[in-house]
Amino acid sequence: LTISTDQEGTGSVNEIQRLMTNATAGSFTLNFSGLPVIGTATTAAIQYNDNAATVQAAINAVLDTGQTVSCAGTLAGGMTVEFTGDLALTDIDQMTYNNGGMTRPIVIGVTTNTQGRTGTPQIATVALTDAPTEGALKVTVNSVDSDPFAYNADATAVNTALDAQSIAFTASGTAPNWTFTADAN
Repeated sequence: LTISTDQEGTGSVNEIQRLMTNATAGSFTLNFSGLPVIGTATTAAIQYNDNAATVQAAINAVLDTGQTVSCAGTLAGGMTVEFTGDLALTDIDQMTYNNGGMTRPIVIGVTTNTQGRTGTPQIATVALTDAPTEGALKVTVNSVDSDPFAYNADATAVNTALDAQSIAFTASGTAPNWTFTADAN
């Protein structure tokens, strides 16, 4: 989930913040601080694919009487949250969130360093390109998945995950970049 401010609230315009996620499952809560009257607030769980009306209702449920937001768009495409009512024309602290177990695809770059051929093992470098801070990965070779290993696993842990499913590759390197070399036949 990313949260950004599209427009700072001032004496002439409302604050507009944007929520966006590429999650494929799970939920999160939104946290507010520095709000007039109530100070801080946290929403109930919001699902990764909730629509604007549902997110709006979750936020409005924790705001003080007269404080409202108006939401538009989708979480996947960028949902705007405009602060209205008693929060109109006010600079609002940027929302923060608690990840309630959302899962998302991890972007991985794979480069074949050496194409496998007789007498030369295939070598591939795998790099996590979106800097995850949690989660597990699997390597699939010839339709066989390795056991899961942590996004920040060392080569020993990755090799254990490969060996558990008899995948004939050896990992070297450290997270977020590993090199996989086909074992000799």
